[in-house]
Amino acid sequence: MQNLSVQTIQLEDINEWLCPSTLLRGDREFDGHGPKIKCEVKLRASNDGTSLWADIYFWAQETVHDWSTTEGRW
Repeated sequence: MQNLSVQTIQLEDINEWLCPSTLLRGDREFDGHGPKIKCEVKLRASNDGTSLWADIYFWAQETVHDWSTTEGRW
């Protein structure tokens, strides 16, 4: 059996607004049609094990008309 250690860490809130600026399709506005949204957050430890990193992916698409679409990665 392995001896595992557990360490509790205090996380800090993300205080920055994350808004994608890349236009993939359409006219930059959803005009009340959705948007349909997909968001993924993958957590990983830093190489030295002292930090927790979040890889964030966000995608949004209008649900009708010209299908305005945007995405961002942080």
